[in-house]
Amino acid sequence: MEFADQTLEWPPQVVAAFVEAELAKEFQLIHVISRLGTLQGERPRARDVLAVLAWAFRMWKDHRSEEFEKALAEGSVWVPLAFGGIGRADRAYFSAGWRDTLGDLLSTLCEEAPQDPQIGVVARNLLPNWQDWPLASERLQDWRDFLRHAGVKDGLPCNRTETIRMQQWQWAYLKSGGLQVQAFEKNLGGSWRAEVARVQGSFGYQSGEYVISGIPYLCGQAGYASLSGPARSVYGQLAIHALEQLSRSDLLVELRREGARYDVQRWPSGIAAFLRSADWLPAAGEDDFLGLRPDQCWLGGRGEVPRFVRKIDRSVREVFESNEKLQQVLSKELGMLRWADATSAPARIAALGSMLVQVPESLLDDFRKAYREAWQDYGELKQRPVLKGEVTLAVEIKGRLVPMTVSKQLSGGDVIYVDDTSHPVYQQVLSSLGYRTLEVTERAVTACVTALQTDLGCNVKLIQEGILKIETDGKPFAPYEEDVLLVDKGREWIADVAVLVLEVSTTLTNQNTQRNRQALSDAIRRVRVRFAERVTVAVDGQASQLPVELGGVLPVPNSELPTIIAVGEGFDWVTLTRLAGMLALAIGRPNLMDAFRFTFVALANEMSRESLELRAPSDEELARALGRPVSRIVELLRSLRATTPRLMIYLLPVLHAIGYENEAIALAESAERVNDDSEVVAALVKLGVGSLEAVGLVEKCRQADTLNGVRRDFDIAFRSFNRSLGQLGYKPLAFHEHLAERLALQLDRRRGDLERIVRNAHRSTVDRDDGLAGYLAALSLAWISMPVDWVHEYDDVDPGLVNGEIDRQVAARFGSGPFASGEPPEQLRQKNRQLLASLTDELRRLIRAWCRKKGSTIPEAWTGTAEALGRAAVISGTLDFDRLDADSLVQSLRRANLWPIGMAASRHALDHGLSAIDLQIEEQEERERQRRLQKARRSVRIGNADIDGGEEGWFEAVASAMGEALDSDAFHKRSGPANLQAFEGESRGKFARSGGGARGDDPQYLSQEQRDLIGFAGELAAYHYLRRKHRNLRPDHWVSSMGRRYQGLAPLDDQGFDFKVSDAKGTIHYEVKAHTGDPGYVELERSQVTEAVSMRNEGGNRWRILYVAYVRTGAVTVLELPNPYTSHTASLFRESHRQGVRFAIRWA
Repeated sequence: MEFADQTLEWPPQVVAAFVEAELAKEFQLIHVISRLGTLQGERPRARDVLAVLAWAFRMWKDHRSEEFEKALAEGSVWVPLAFGGIGRADRAYFSAGWRDTLGDLLSTLCEEAPQDPQIGVVARNLLPNWQDWPLASERLQDWRDFLRHAGVKDGLPCNRTETIRMQQWQWAYLKSGGLQVQAFEKNLGGSWRAEVARVQGSFGYQSGEYVISGIPYLCGQAGYASLSGPARSVYGQLAIHALEQLSRSDLLVELRREGARYDVQRWPSGIAAFLRSADWLPAAGEDDFLGLRPDQCWLGGRGEVPRFVRKIDRSVREVFESNEKLQQVLSKELGMLRWADATSAPARIAALGSMLVQVPESLLDDFRKAYREAWQDYGELKQRPVLKGEVTLAVEIKGRLVPMTVSKQLSGGDVIYVDDTSHPVYQQVLSSLGYRTLEVTERAVTACVTALQTDLGCNVKLIQEGILKIETDGKPFAPYEEDVLLVDKGREWIADVAVLVLEVSTTLTNQNTQRNRQALSDAIRRVRVRFAERVTVAVDGQASQLPVELGGVLPVPNSELPTIIAVGEGFDWVTLTRLAGMLALAIGRPNLMDAFRFTFVALANEMSRESLELRAPSDEELARALGRPVSRIVELLRSLRATTPRLMIYLLPVLHAIGYENEAIALAESAERVNDDSEVVAALVKLGVGSLEAVGLVEKCRQADTLNGVRRDFDIAFRSFNRSLGQLGYKPLAFHEHLAERLALQLDRRRGDLERIVRNAHRSTVDRDDGLAGYLAALSLAWISMPVDWVHEYDDVDPGLVNGEIDRQVAARFGSGPFASGEPPEQLRQKNRQLLASLTDELRRLIRAWCRKKGSTIPEAWTGTAEALGRAAVISGTLDFDRLDADSLVQSLRRANLWPIGMAASRHALDHGLSAIDLQIEEQEERERQRRLQKARRSVRIGNADIDGGEEGWFEAVASAMGEALDSDAFHKRSGPANLQAFEGESRGKFARSGGGARGDDPQYLSQEQRDLIGFAGELAAYHYLRRKHRNLRPDHWVSSMGRRYQGLAPLDDQGFDFKVSDAKGTIHYEVKAHTGDPGYVELERSQVTEAVSMRNEGGNRWRILYVAYVRTGAVTVLELPNPYTSHTASLFRESHRQGVRFAIRWA
């Protein structure tokens, strides 16, 4: 028998008596361990604590078991603390030096944030550093494991508020923001209530008590915003580790209704609210801390997220990259999106646009690829979400990607031309001309156009045939077969060199097959070149010279006649290198553009050493220029030039069309058995074709470049050739587009004469009820159409044939003539429109007087401007028939339903029962209407007074109307430095300011007098604001032209600011921007931008904006905004680019 106190020597019967009396107990290790804290008392001595801790540690090492470790956790053992005292193990935290714990991070946080009360509690309960651990004779990992079992915490603690009970109406008020901040919210921070306000749904019952069994929150989250950069960086690392240990119940709380009628509401916990809304994730690659919200970050495996996308710091990223469960929490609970997930496409589109300005040049190709993929994923979504708010697009202008912010509120604006990659030439031209273009994939184009037009209110046009109107030397361009072939006699080698691109370019080796080489050669042989002195392109009627970026070369793709338009004349090596890159676009192979350019430039450098004259390179010269062995060049050229399949494409239809129909079919069946030209000739001879004829057929077809070209070489009728093509299984030739252009060209040339014929033919019927409608329908010339059989008969038509067909259709509709000539309709329209304009005021008075007398409504056409009336008359066609005088003009207006119903067609007052007095009264009323209208255009209502800006004394009238509002305490309480929120790449629309009432834009069409009134009212409000802010403000500090006029001082030039005030640091320059509402933007003129930029360094000279809202009402407010061009305030403004320099702002 052993005693804990070895000095005791009790006989067995004494021990038995003490045990029976419960005065002694048998020693049990587990029991003792589970009561160590109690046995030591409330205030044990430090040396006793260390002794007990060392003993417990030895016992643990000797008796490790689940039972022992459970007892140790229950024992509330005491441990030494870093500050020198002792504390319970289950309240202590690992500190620095404790390997494989978060102690280093937690110690750093405590050092960086001693002012935070919650973090201060943790700091007071840190264990000593391992280097200072008083019992460090044993291994660190053993002590670490032992202390964990004893309850020592690791990392940022998750706490919970006490149970909260409130009535339903109190919870409802809390959610809506009407309830004052509660005591329990001090540990949660403002983010919790903001997240609760976003929760959808309502309470099941409108009465009763609802209970939350405590709200989880992270230690220190309430004071996170006040932490230093290093502290926030460490906090983010600790937070991600804490999130790793949390369960879903820590991110959600339940409000339960107590009583018989059960109801439960689920709200985000304090932890979820903080982690969703705070910028707690440290960004990578930043010298100073930059925090990101989860919804600003992206999940993705290695290589999925592009390099230019801002990433989370590796210290945090490593925690969740290999933890799928944690990724699910970040994605589903905190809003972090997966880059590779198709459903994130709308967010990617918005995010990519906002980050464009930060993408370095070297990564723009990666950006383009990611942007196309985002739009493609968006287009493939079965249920595409609406793009809301403001979205920044990445559009191309002059070859550079630039951001363009669009939204439903900013609807209209510049046209965005969308390309589905099928018209790269047009896209490049539009971009080079300064138009905004957007390239998406073919699968995404419909969704993209719909989203931009419907969701964001953009003005969008799809790039397609006809978007550009091209003129060469003043004539509309249309591709003609007569244009010179690029690959012509003496230049056949150009096609061979182009094909060698597939050999030279390492990126195209997978395309370097016999079939691809042949197809590429055939495509290039169809290309034509048109040289011109002047080339213009028109977009939406706006003509421009060919963009300089194109180097005087414009490719025009066409299935049959691809053409390159080039400024200049004749071929040489310089011209060929200019054409080379565009050659790829002309044949619809934009991926070959750079390869073509580099290949031909290399060859030109080799060949033009002695002369610029274009000549065929030898095999050796080709090999040197392209860096390939001569043997390989020879091999490739031989295989290309001697392909039998290419020969058969032209030979078979020719053979069939010239009378050898059976022979052509037989040769087609044996085509796979002939390998070269000699075998083809032998096969033809065997089929019955003469020897010399067979050789001639083969030689001529070998030189062919197009089917239509070989048809012409053999002088075969178009219809006969198409019949042969059809019987051989070829697609028949058709030049519908070209023929339609020929017809349209002649119609344009003859439009004046044709309109005159139409007008004269309808002269006798124009006065019928539907006479003008029939005339207008015929005037469109839409009834003149291309005959259906032209497509089957012709590949081209000359002007004579076209004019003959036009005359035939005119005769069929109006007779064979001769047609009366008469004055052209266009000339009559202009003359008659001038007459109408000169009589509009007289006729308007007459009509108004008659309508008043009859109690009739004035026709809408006579309530607008003279210009609008003239347009309506021209559009109606009523002015096209005769040169009118004052009396016949009225008849003409009546014919077009532009004269009041029931009113006689006369301009004479007596015919309407009107006297001179009636007209005088109407004239006086008209003058009075004009006077009131002019006054209204000059006036603005300020306060309760309508002030006319054209009358004397309006300065004083404005000051009197605003006096009471500007002298009130409420005005000065509302006014002051503005509290702005940074845009941070979010969707940014027009935001309402809390408590500021409804926000609205200013009137768009103000007269100069109205602008002066509003501008002066804004400056007057600013003057009252500055008088209180700057005690030394003098009247001469008001330096604007209106301010000096108001004070009777000589005017100064526009200086880019309205007030110039001195203070202890130097001079502050204030520019006033007045608004009748609160539109959320400021517009700066050139002089103001110049001054703002010159003072952006915030030295002795500073520049500020005084934003004056609601300037016409008693709610007038002056808000002081910083200089938008300083580096630390740039994120508070977003440049709109709509009118001058416009900056959008967002109130906090």
